[in-house]
Amino acid sequence: MIVYSGEVWGTQAHPDDLSRCADDEDFHEKLQVVLLNQRAAARPGGHYGTIIGDRRQGGRYVSYQAEAIARMPSDELAAVLLKAQHNVRSDARAYRGMALPRITHEYILLWRRRETTVFGVLRGLAAGAHQRLRSTWRAIVHLCLMQLGGQAELATLYEAVRGAAANRCEANPHWQAKVRQVLNRSEHWFESPGRGVWRLKDA
Repeated sequence: MIVYSGEVWGTQAHPDDLSRCADDEDFHEKLQVVLLNQRAAARPGGHYGTIIGDRRQGGRYVSYQAEAIARMPSDELAAVLLKAQHNVRSDARAYRGMALPRITHEYILLWRRRETTVFGVLRGLAAGAHQRLRSTWRAIVHLCLMQLGGQAELATLYEAVRGAAANRCEANPHWQAKVRQVLNRSEHWFESPGRGVWRLKDA
């Protein structure tokens, strides 16, 4: 949001300056590295963290704090504190047609380091990402079955899923197998009353 090296301090851009990141994804990835470095410097039981705000630009809201939390071990998150944000550049500007309030806060995110090694942390993050991906597919199948009245033949469900999640289907050539996997492994959500037919549990 504010470019520091070469503008606020120094005369040249610094390669380690996160305000010089190419885009939001670049920033998210580098912030994760920064936080993992902080974690490595803390003793087990010690705290590490960051102060960070969110951004709204061109009608798009980016929640940096939500990304930071998602990219760090959930069992180490200790606190999310709110603080007033002062001397914000946007306070001096008028925005035409602005329907939502200005961002006037920042977050203080604190984690408390556990004994887990960094390799254990990375394994846990990978497992969490995999679980979220599985949950996303389950949500897609669930919503499609809801739109189909709670029950449908598999071929009809395929068409609904392809219509609802075209990008995800294009990215996975085996998406139909993924749909079947979700149906078969989510017994608390779905059941089959007959061959080739699936319905929501208790629908």
